[in-house]
Amino acid sequence: TREVGEYPSMALQLIHEKYLLREESFWHNYLELLPETEEIGASFTWTDDDLELLSGSLIKNMSKFLREKISEEYQSITQKVFAQSPERFPQDVFTLPRFLWAYAVLLSRSFRLRLDGKDEVIAL
Repeated sequence: TREVGEYPSMALQLIHEKYLLREESFWHNYLELLPETEEIGASFTWTDDDLELLSGSLIKNMSKFLREKISEEYQSITQKVFAQSPERFPQDVFTLPRFLWAYAVLLSRSFRLRLDGKDEVIAL
């Protein structure tokens, strides 16, 4: 849907491939190599107690802000997309923790490529 941006769309695709298709996914072997959320260490996935260790640092506020934005994006997708197609987006598969994992993977491993001086694509 056009209501979902490129990063949220890619996050949903990662969840779909890894947790719904599983071994059936063309990308299964690659996806199995990707680290879990805790292994990535993205500060926006830390608990509030852990973020308190960053008191006085801008990274604490930036991490909380990013976590809130991703959570808001997830809530929006839940209402606009999941509710319209619950059979395609099972609630037990497309969870907020998995959405946060997918974002952590994307933000730690993706980059933009400009092909032939034309449009940009996101590579993972």
